[in-house]
Amino acid sequence: MECFLTGKRFKPPQGRPDPLGSGPALGILFMQRATVFVDGANLYHALKSVGVRADRVGPYKAAKKLAKFRTLVEMRYYIAEIDRMR
Repeated sequence: MECFLTGKRFKPPQGRPDPLGSGPALGILFMQRATVFVDGANLYHALKSVGVRADRVGPYKAAKKLAKFRTLVEMRYYIAEIDRMR
């Protein structure tokens, strides 16, 4: 398998099926649509922990890769409101 953010190949855990299905053949049989919700803070910290600069990964491009062989209907990006009272 390949990491959708970094492009690096890795071996999936043994005994666990691919959660995204078995490839492009699924899209031929059924029209599948996807909506991706991105938590901006979690995405930033996950990228930082693996040494990837956040400005190198576009949320829309990552959502397209997550949707894989499905039609990406919508991508929503959420961030927390900054508390300026402190």
